[in-house]
Amino acid sequence: MALRNLPTLCCVLLLVGCAAPKPVAVSKPQAFRDVDQEISYHVFMGELATGRGDPKDAVQEYQAAANLSTDPTLSAHAALLAYGDGDITDALALAKRWQSLAPKSADATHMKAVLEARQGESLAAAHDLSALVRSGADPNYMAGARLLEQEVDAAHGLPVLQALVADAPKSAEAHYALGHAAMEYKRYDLAEREARAALAIDPHSEEPLILLARALVAEGRPEQALPLVQARVRSAAGDLPLDLAYAALLSEAKHEVESKQEFESILRAHPDNADALYTLGLMALQDKDTSASRGYFERLLKTGKRSDDASYFLGSIAETEKRYPDALDRYRRVDDGDHWLAAQAGIGRSLVKSGVPSAASEFFDGLVADDPQSTVDIRLAEGQVFTDVGQPKRALDVYNAALQATPGDQDLLYARALVLEQDGDATAAENDLSDILKHAPDDVDALNALGYTLTLHTTRYREAQSYIQRALALQPDDPAIMDSMGWVEHQLGQDSQALDYLQKAYAEQPDPEIAAHLIEVMLATGDKDGAHALWLKASADDPDNPALTALTPRFQP
Repeated sequence: MALRNLPTLCCVLLLVGCAAPKPVAVSKPQAFRDVDQEISYHVFMGELATGRGDPKDAVQEYQAAANLSTDPTLSAHAALLAYGDGDITDALALAKRWQSLAPKSADATHMKAVLEARQGESLAAAHDLSALVRSGADPNYMAGARLLEQEVDAAHGLPVLQALVADAPKSAEAHYALGHAAMEYKRYDLAEREARAALAIDPHSEEPLILLARALVAEGRPEQALPLVQARVRSAAGDLPLDLAYAALLSEAKHEVESKQEFESILRAHPDNADALYTLGLMALQDKDTSASRGYFERLLKTGKRSDDASYFLGSIAETEKRYPDALDRYRRVDDGDHWLAAQAGIGRSLVKSGVPSAASEFFDGLVADDPQSTVDIRLAEGQVFTDVGQPKRALDVYNAALQATPGDQDLLYARALVLEQDGDATAAENDLSDILKHAPDDVDALNALGYTLTLHTTRYREAQSYIQRALALQPDDPAIMDSMGWVEHQLGQDSQALDYLQKAYAEQPDPEIAAHLIEVMLATGDKDGAHALWLKASADDPDNPALTALTPRFQP
């Protein structure tokens, strides 16, 4: 199970000049000389609270300062602190003050809309996003849709966009934004309907056509999807964005050979196309052809585009090939972007694998010192490093220390629970996951992890099933949850139901662990030939996977 992502709104909304004023070191006077002194005092105390890892006190102090000040940057900073601490009510109040002090700030309105959506105030959020489009602050409805996709779940995000469509029923852009979000939320039926609605208004638009095709592929109808885009590709002749979209669609439809051919064709016509180089590099990496992958990423690096992505994957290849000095050099060149934190983890792993785990710990300590507000993210990455290299005790030390500094942080509790379970302390893992669910009863990851942990380590299968059922109701298409449900059904003796869940999970995600579960259930139902065939295929893909190697005696004469 992958660790959940922490909220990204701070990254999305941060403005140049939106930092809090530098605090003035003052002791609390008997009476403040004036309002500026009182504001400075609260800012100073807020910074002290931040420095000692006390986000609740920090929010309280900055909120007091913001309420006294007419400076919108204070309200912005306080709102972001409250949001980061999960205090949606205070964050919304502060975002409203921020917007009132800076009515032309798109960031203030974006944050207010996100918080309104999370509070279930979909009409208010829709009004805010619509106003941004009307004023020209947002170029179209997609700006708001992407923000909702990043920050809000489907139950709270889709009603906002549906309200936008209701307000602008003849806007192809509004229908497309709703369809795009539905696709991201895996509501493929809704994505299909909204893509068709957008095309009915604007038949020549390419984006709704691609969205319609993607939705059809996700619904298991590639035979309907591919001809739609192929016909447009042929008629457009040389439309690079459309060619790239078609090549990607072929990959989504699992037509990997044809997809690779399309990307190679694009690359012949456009030798420096960054998207084609990047995708072909990933495809070669997936095929374990590191030489070809390295070639594509080195070419990508020379284009000057996506250099952080190229450096990250070149570092990953070097690490896989145990060329740790080269891996460190490549990872250190990743300055920003989606792979920055993964690159820092790569540096940590490379240091540990080079035989200097203490240097890895010092490296992560340095990252925390440079950016204390990212402490949780960095410690999660550090703990994962030690888990990856087979040192769970050190990972637990990292998480325990981080939880002392940030008590009750749900991401740290979740990460620690996974390591505790793998290290054999299922009771402690259960306690951490139960603590998460006390505060967030619909936390899908915790529900699934707790159900799976109980399935593996206890005979409380009915209780385990109830947790997994709740997770599946929230995310019915998640292969990890389907795998958990299949395995608990197997433990309950319901092998026909187990087989159905596991087959769906493996079709969605051909993971070796899911394959091992499916093989076990196939054997239990008497399908030894099918189980053997799947074991051979999965073992060829992952020859060293312990779950698959453990099955070897089952297929020996």
